[in-house]
Amino acid sequence: TANALMYVHKHIKEVNTLIRQKLPDFSRLSLLFFTIKKMLSILGLDLTFAIVNSDDKTLYKQYVAAKENKDFNKSDELRKILSDHHIIV
Repeated sequence: TANALMYVHKHIKEVNTLIRQKLPDFSRLSLLFFTIKKMLSILGLDLTFAIVNSDDKTLYKQYVAAKENKDFNKSDELRKILSDHHIIV
């Protein structure tokens, strides 16, 4: 179990790295998400994904732009909204 969780953690770290890129590799992200979900299923854990709509995508783009522009108040505000929508943690 410990080794399995180590690999889950490794994959999650890669997902986190990819989603922070300006142009993430969505095919790699998709593969990682399904791999993580399968691994967790084998361990008896359930992983649910948020359904992302166009408004959420727009908010996420604004969030990234605010971070890049060092507008921390705006990025904190957007992070809270995205967190409430279960888009980011």
